Amino acid sequence: MTEKLIAPGELRSASIDPEYFYAAISHASTRVRSLSWDVHREGFRVTFDGSSQELENLIESVRTKIGSPLARHRGRVLYEHHGHVEPQPPVWEQLVRSGAVWDLGGGHVAYTGLFLELVEAFDAIFRGAAARLRAHAVQLPAFIPLRIAARLNAFEHYPHHLFFVTPLVSDHSMTEAFQKTGTPDAEQLERCAYCLKMSACSLLYPMLEGADLPGVRHYTMLGSCSRNESKTASTFERLVEFQMREIVCAGDEDDVSVFEEYSIQLFRDLIEALRLKASIATATDSFFLSDYGKYRISQLIGNDKLELRMWVPELNTAIAVGSFNHHRQFFSRRFHFSCRSEPAASACIGFGLERLVYAFLSQRGTDRAQLFDALEQFRARRAARA
Repeated sequence: MTEKLIAPGELRSASIDPEYFYAAISHASTRVRSLSWDVHREGFRVTFDGSSQELENLIESVRTKIGSPLARHRGRVLYEHHGHVEPQPPVWEQLVRSGAVWDLGGGHVAYTGLFLELVEAFDAIFRGAAARLRAHAVQLPAFIPLRIAARLNAFEHYPHHLFFVTPLVSDHSMTEAFQKTGTPDAEQLERCAYCLKMSACSLLYPMLEGADLPGVRHYTMLGSCSRNESKTASTFERLVEFQMREIVCAGDEDDVSVFEEYSIQLFRDLIEALRLKASIATATDSFFLSDYGKYRISQLIGNDKLELRMWVPELNTAIAVGSFNHHRQFFSRRFHFSCRSEPAASACIGFGLERLVYAFLSQRGTDRAQLFDALEQFRARRAARA
């Protein structure tokens, strides 16, 4: 077993995003056992089942793939608000100690009390934002048939983040054998036909297949989403299971441009009303390593993805709590839906509710009255725009 401490400065000097490298190395080999940032975010430790030379070779391979000239193209900050962050005790420890959060490990977290109240309060505000757009509420399944996932390009874009779902085979002897071990063998499982969704809106686009929208349409949904982050999961920074509220726009490019302005204003209202240290910047998804440069440069140059990033003092870093994604005609061409007889453009805005509440508490503390007073100011600001 080998360990190595990697300093973010070494990566930044090569124009490599340390956060992306941290995620990428976790999926680069089954021999990577664990990763963890140090308390001051000055480096992260990789534990590897092999020699130091083998680990160095793996690190260099990942550096080469994501350090290409295309991948080095930097995003830009569109808006930044410094706010005033009072020193607070680490909120994660407070939540766990008080019983408001139950950490099951590996990115699986249960919560109640104040944390749950805030998740529901933020979601109510975002539902109000959707209602002002006359968005249609939709409930979508968590399971995605693999044939649809392939059409969504999930296997090309992010196969490393998917979870696959399958039951035991319908065979008494196989079931009894499983009962004795508690761990299913491959032969005891049906052929896999589903994966779990990574975003709340995934199944909306196949639901629209064949439709010709007479004009712009908005949709909203709350989804339970999953993402394979088990090696890097810690606190609410990276979760394997999380709740996401999304609002989707489908129409023509002008409709999507109006929706983008609406989304950025929603981000700004949240930042300013809650007096947060946060920013809005161009960003990229965590694409599979071999396709990283190709898709990253496409998103950055086209400003197809914007992120709302909030500072988390106890982590000494900012985390993404929301994003705007411009799909252009990606989904409409795959699922053959249109607007006014032309291939529709689409976009979505999404909020990771647990991450948002975590960053909010980390900056503002756990005084319930002050927190809900700030939320009321945010709600009032949004109501004034109606």
